[in-house]
Amino acid sequence: LVEPLIDLEKSFKDYEQLVEQSLDLAGLDEHEYRINPRYDEELGELAEEKSRIKVDIDNQQRRAARKLNLAEDKVKLERTKGVYSFRITRKDEKVLRKEPAFSVIETRKDGVKFTCKDLKP
Repeated sequence: LVEPLIDLEKSFKDYEQLVEQSLDLAGLDEHEYRINPRYDEELGELAEEKSRIKVDIDNQQRRAARKLNLAEDKVKLERTKGVYSFRITRKDEKVLRKEPAFSVIETRKDGVKFTCKDLKP
């Protein structure tokens, strides 16, 4: 009775190892499901390029906060359907109107989404 369960558990462990080796588990935090870049040199190069781009995007967020004279944690970086944008509260929107370097995408209850020319895809 127990023997089939032990065999099933072993099979599942092998499957679990295969998944862990095949998938890039670091991307799961950002809801990204991708093949582990160690499988292929080109995938590794693309992963490095993506990492550099993400650093540039994070730098854009810090620059936007400085330009708007807001604390960095007040300017949120958001990603919707693979497109990055910034968000600030509606209360802070008045500083955004004074800065021509930014374009408002939308205004909602939870804040104002905006972008800049360097962040546009």
